[in-house]
Parts: sequence; structure tokens; C-alpha cells
Amino acid sequence: MMDLAIGAAIRRRELHARYGGNRQSGISHSRTAPVVMCFTDAASDSLYGYRDGWGKDGLFHYTGEGQVGDQRMTNGNRAILNHLTDGRELHLFEMVRTGVVEYRGQFEIAGEPGWYRAESRDRNGDVRSVIVFTMRPLPHTSEEQEQTPTATIEHTPSSTTSVWDIPPENSLSTRVLQSPSQKPTEAVRRESQLLSTYTEYLERQGHRVSRKRILPRGERSSLYTDLFDSTDNLLIEAKGQATRESIRMAIGQLLDYQRYIEPRPRLAILVPTRPREDLRDLCASLAIHTIWPSEQSSEYQVEPVAVSSE
Repeated sequence: MMDLAIGAAIRRRELHARYGGNRQSGISHSRTAPVVMCFTDAASDSLYGYRDGWGKDGLFHYTGEGQVGDQRMTNGNRAILNHLTDGRELHLFEMVRTGVVEYRGQFEIAGEPGWYRAESRDRNGDVRSVIVFTMRPLPHTSEEQEQTPTATIEHTPSSTTSVWDIPPENSLSTRVLQSPSQKPTEAVRRESQLLSTYTEYLERQGHRVSRKRILPRGERSSLYTDLFDSTDNLLIEAKGQATRESIRMAIGQLLDYQRYIEPRPRLAILVPTRPREDLRDLCASLAIHTIWPSEQSSEYQVEPVAVSSE
């Protein structure tokens, strides 16, 4: 149907004049031709939380449309998912310069169900759920592009859960890598300094400290804990503010991480100032310690929790 050689460059205006479809859409399904055209742009995708590329499974992982909020299986996303049953060909193009794309070939949805969900950030920097399609390239009629593509995305969905110890590096660097378009907030910078100082304190006490990198089964992105004190088997999440919102977020993160680590660690939240009594009570009710720097010395205060007799 599509009379283009793989690697051929064409202006989007001309492409849509031939085959129809909306030339502003990342996924363009034509009303005048039985095709669905997908467009990927490495230069701008990071601004909208997209991570398109070849996976180690030999499939092209293509993020669906929708720049704000959780993506839904509607419009262009549904057109990709149903392209086989609708009798439509699926074609991939890559933006190479303003208004010009290169043809990457015909594809089809691969595997069952042919897509999965992943977490990313939208154009406002908010974490959201995105749809990622797994697409297999079809043999081309010419002798072009018979080579095996190289993996360009870090992870395809993991078949098992893996946990690694990694050095207790500055957590700010991890956050910047995960969201390069977002400048670190003052709270994040305070959190980074708080973690650095507390890590040095523990190491002076002779404690062995690290972080945990967790890749859950079925996910393609790792989780990173803030700090793990293996001497006390204590998992620590740091926050740059001792507010209710920060404490509640830390609780959720700790409970999420804890289930992957054996032996099951105790939990603690590190904050820059003493939390209000109700927040300390909230943490204590969940057997989570709160830790903050002492105002009178270089030591740290730890809010105790009741030890279960079970």
C-alpha cells in the first residue's frame, strides 16, 4: 500500500497529501487509505515522557498518544491496537528535521495483548500511566533493512523481579535522570543534602549503607530507594519537608519497596525537622520510625515505635 523505500525522507505535508490523515498527530489514522501512521521524534519525546525505541526483545516499543494525564485506549491508540482487525496497515516514521520524516517500514502489533502500561511524566512534569505498544517489523519487499535492529531503550518489561545493592549516591542525580526536563525543586535539593549528611553520619558510626535498585516483574523502569542501612536492616526514605503530604508519600514509597527486600527491613522516614505529633503517631502506628537532626548537637533524634510481640 505505501510506496516508500525504507529510509526515504518525505515531507509530512506530502505524505498526508498522498495517504490522508492528520499531519499534526503523533498517530494518524487515515479516512482515505487503510493505513495507521505512527511518528516518533527522539528530539522532543523526552519533553512529553515518551520513550520509543527498540527493545532487547527485538520489538519496537512505541508510546501511545496523550501528552497530559493517564493515556487511554481511545482514538489513535485504539487505531494501533485494532489495526489488524480493521484491515489497516501500520507504518512507522521518524522525525529527522522540521517538517520532514524518514520511513522506518511496516509493522504489526506483536504479542498478547500487544501493549503494556508504564509510568512516565507528562508535559507538565506529573507522573502518569502511559500505553506502550510492542510492534514487530514486517519483511520489506526490497533488500533494504534486513539487519537486526539494536536495542535503544533501557528496559523491556522484566519477566522476574530483581533487586540490586548500589552505592549511596546523591539521589538528586537519579531524579534528574528520570525527569531531565524538570528542574529540581528546593525541597528535592534539601532532601539531597539531608541524605548526604545522614549517610556520612551512619558511615562514621561504622554502618554499611547502600541503596536498593528494584526492577519489579512486568515493569521496564527500576525503582530506587533513598538509603538502606544493612547494619540495622533499616530502609530509609528521605523528604525535604516534614509536611503531611511528604510523610504520606514516604509511607507509600516505603511500603512499596519493603515487599521486594529480604529479609524484610524495618522502615524509617528521614526529615529535616521534627514532624508534628499527629504525623509521628501516624508513622508509629505503621511501625515506621521518624528521624530528624537534633537542634542541640550533631546527632539525630529517632521516634521509637512499638515492637510487636507476635
